[in-house]
Amino acid sequence: RTGAVNLSSGAAGVNILNLRGMGGHRVLILLDGKRVINSSLSASYTGGDTNTMPQGLISRVDVSTGGASAAYGSDALSGVVNFVLDKEYTGFKGEV
Repeated sequence: RTGAVNLSSGAAGVNILNLRGMGGHRVLILLDGKRVINSSLSASYTGGDTNTMPQGLISRVDVSTGGASAAYGSDALSGVVNFVLDKEYTGFKGEV
């Protein structure tokens, strides 16, 4: 489940992930196994903006929910989402 945050929270246009309805601040977002930093002006939201992911380079998305996600820390109570980049392509990719 994704949702856009409203303007009054200081995060207009930020697209966050909300697993299990616990809020976007309880989902840990990783890009190739590394934590994605805060994208909003508000300190109340500490997750990553999925709009900033390089869509043409993503190979797959791994989602871990349940007890296994808690091993990543308190930000991962509802789950961990890992965007894995495609590093094996050659040539150009385009989209029209």
